[in-house]
Amino acid sequence: MPRSIDIGTGLYGAGRYLSVWSMVDGYPRCPAPALVLGTTAPADVAAQIAVNRAVAAICARAERAEADAVMVGQDAPPETILVPGPDGEVVAMANPAHAAWIAATERLASAAMDADTLHLLRTRAGALDVDAAGVTEPGWVLSLPPVPPLDPLTQTADWDGGAWVVRHLTVDEAAIWPLRPPPVPATVTRTQLRLALRERGLLEIVDSAVALSGDGELAERWAAASMERASPYLSEMAAALGLTATDIDDIFRAAAAL
Repeated sequence: MPRSIDIGTGLYGAGRYLSVWSMVDGYPRCPAPALVLGTTAPADVAAQIAVNRAVAAICARAERAEADAVMVGQDAPPETILVPGPDGEVVAMANPAHAAWIAATERLASAAMDADTLHLLRTRAGALDVDAAGVTEPGWVLSLPPVPPLDPLTQTADWDGGAWVVRHLTVDEAAIWPLRPPPVPATVTRTQLRLALRERGLLEIVDSAVALSGDGELAERWAAASMERASPYLSEMAAALGLTATDIDDIFRAAAAL
């Protein structure tokens, strides 16, 4: 049975696929095929990541309430325990187990006023209410409004229990965000670069431009075992071919992956 900790953002397969998490009978499920990054619109990927994180948070809330109910169903631990003191004498100290029991009791009391959480817990337990006419209440159903528009490269959205809150990615999130382009490699091999150019239909054009330039040093650089992104020769060649700095960055990223 999947748990909240198993959901996360939903990314798997080295970040190539994104699970489409939802909830069935109060438990996390993937009722739809995974999204494929690279062929799915970035806005749709960002929205599904937000939904996946919301599902994880809702499941975590239910799991915590269930664990609290088990703890509170047991006798309260003693408030204090006896432990050896620094001088070898026995001293009394607050019992962490009792503090945890009190915290669980307080959380359950708070949840008792949350009709949505109680409905979710009844659904998960298969203990839905039955009225005097013998009609069983409908089970809890995940009902999230659409994720609002956001910049999929720099923003995400959190579900606060009643609405989506759009915010910028934290530094840690941005570092692993699947929709942000990877860093531009400083150097790629000649073979990698030629393969990347071939995939874009540019290899013959570049070869011809180098040959027609009559620049021996440029030809030597082009024949070198590797190419640096910061090379002024590369910038000059790109300008001559009408390629932008972004185009060259993308070519270097693609080359590094080959």
